[in-house]
Amino acid sequence: MSCYKMKALSSYLDVIAVTVVELSDNEALHGDFLTLLQTFSESTFTGLKTFEDFTENPDLVDDYFEMVKRYMQPSRHKEDGITVGHDHLPIKFAQLPFVIHIVNKAIDGMCIDHREAFRAIHTFLTKFIELGLPSWDQRDQQVAPAEAVKAVVQGVIAQVGGRIVVQVFTATMGTVSTGRLGRLGVLLKRLFELHEEAAKGWVQQVLSQITTIPGPERERCCTALLSHLDLHGEGGDDKFGEILEDFARICRLVTRPPPP
Repeated sequence: MSCYKMKALSSYLDVIAVTVVELSDNEALHGDFLTLLQTFSESTFTGLKTFEDFTENPDLVDDYFEMVKRYMQPSRHKEDGITVGHDHLPIKFAQLPFVIHIVNKAIDGMCIDHREAFRAIHTFLTKFIELGLPSWDQRDQQVAPAEAVKAVVQGVIAQVGGRIVVQVFTATMGTVSTGRLGRLGVLLKRLFELHEEAAKGWVQQVLSQITTIPGPERERCCTALLSHLDLHGEGGDDKFGEILEDFARICRLVTRPPPP
């Protein structure tokens, strides 16, 4: 740990990620895993204080959020020939008091224009929201989230959801290539699935503040998003991504500098 504090090396994070994946079914180790997470998070965050720090250390960003994602992954075992998961570690992770700091740090880096780091951040945020949503097991049966976890996830997102939406539309303005906006569409769709009414308000408020884009275009984007809330599964995810891509093209056309 002292070596990591002197210089944050991705290899340390890789080792923790692999260890958590391989040994997460041993509940006796969960306390140690969570202590490691907090300690390494605090050390990592000292080097990620500004957005420039994210852009200058994309490998660290990638490996850190890939490691954190492993804490949300259920341990797997066989029951009657079917692979099933136990959510003991994800439940403990979600209930950690400092989990909101991890979420906020991810939001800080949402607009990083680096493929792996961008993917790691948005996968983490999406998976965190999904901890509070129903899932499907291999028997095609819907599994409700643990009530305690659902309450924690909803509470955290209620505090930071507005920031997530700001970053989503900041990305459409040109900070992120359009080819990566599909992931933002998935994230925004999950936000609506968790907190529909609040998400409507966040989107409407953020779009109302983008005054560089004509009002009819902003209204068209908002209407398109709200009219596809009932489109579930990959179709809904893809549609949200397409809507953001369309809005991004308009934003970049409107804000493009005039030719010399």
